[in-house]
Amino acid sequence: MGFLLKQITVFLAFQLSISFSWARVLRLPPTEEKDLFFRGTLPDITTANRHDSVVLHCKVGGREPTIHWLKDGVRIQQGESRDYRNDQAQYEDTAAVTGKSFTASKLYLDCVDEASEGVYTCIGETPTERITQSTNLVLKRPNADFLDLPEAAAEFSHRTCLEKRSVGNTAARIFLWTSLRLELMGEAVQLFCRSEGSPSPQVEWFDNNREKILPTSSEFSDYEILENGDLLIKRLQWKHMGQFKCSASNGEGSDTQGIFIYPMNGKMEVDEPTKARVLTAK
Repeated sequence: MGFLLKQITVFLAFQLSISFSWARVLRLPPTEEKDLFFRGTLPDITTANRHDSVVLHCKVGGREPTIHWLKDGVRIQQGESRDYRNDQAQYEDTAAVTGKSFTASKLYLDCVDEASEGVYTCIGETPTERITQSTNLVLKRPNADFLDLPEAAAEFSHRTCLEKRSVGNTAARIFLWTSLRLELMGEAVQLFCRSEGSPSPQVEWFDNNREKILPTSSEFSDYEILENGDLLIKRLQWKHMGQFKCSASNGEGSDTQGIFIYPMNGKMEVDEPTKARVLTAK
C-alpha cells in the first residue's frame, strides 16, 4: 500500500510539473473546465427493498465546495450542527483560494420505508455558485406470485430495524470530507471532516507521516482541529504534501477517509485559446 501511494504521488507530481492545469490533472478536456462541477452522477431512479439501508454518494469539484442534501426540497440535517453557516470553510480567506478541491459526501438512509420515498438532491456550492443533481428513491413492490417469501423476509427486516431503532445507538460515519486539495503554499487550508453517530463520534486526524495530530493548538503548531471536526492547516507548506487521514469513532464503530494535499508554488493565469484558468510554476 505504501509503494502504491508513493507511485500515485509521483504521478500526480509529474502531471502538475508539466502544467498546473486542473483539467489536465483530472483528465478533462479544457473546454469542460468549470468553476464547479460534479464528479459522477446520481442515477435518475434509486430502487430499494423495504427496510433496506441505502447510501447515496456525491462528489463535487471546485474552489473548496461544500455539499448538503435535500429531500423533496427540504434540507436534511446531518450531524449535530444546525448552524448552516458552518458549511463553508470559515477559516480560509475565500478571496485568496486559488487552487481546487474535491469534496465528497454520503447520505445514509437507514431502514427505508414508504415515508423514505421521494426525490433526494445533492447540492454542491461555493459562496458564489450552486449546482444540483437528484435521484428518485422508489421502493420495490413484491411480486404477487411470490408474496409469502418477500413478506417473511420483510418481517425479519422490520424486526431488525426496530431493534436498531430501539437501541438508539449508531456507528460513527463520516458524511462530508475533502478528498483532494490543491492550493498555493502560504495559504490557510481547511479540510472538511464531518461525522454523525450516537454517541457523538470522536474525530482524530493523522498527518502525511501517519502521526496523530494533537487536538490542542498553539501558535507554534501547524494545525488546529476545529470544533466541527475539520482540520485547519494554518500555513500550507511543501512538507504537508501527501495523504492525511480523518477518523471518526464511537462505541458502535468507526469510519476513516483519506485526503490528498498538494501544495503548489505558482500563480493563476488564463489560457487565451481555451479561456481556462491554469496554474503555472514560478
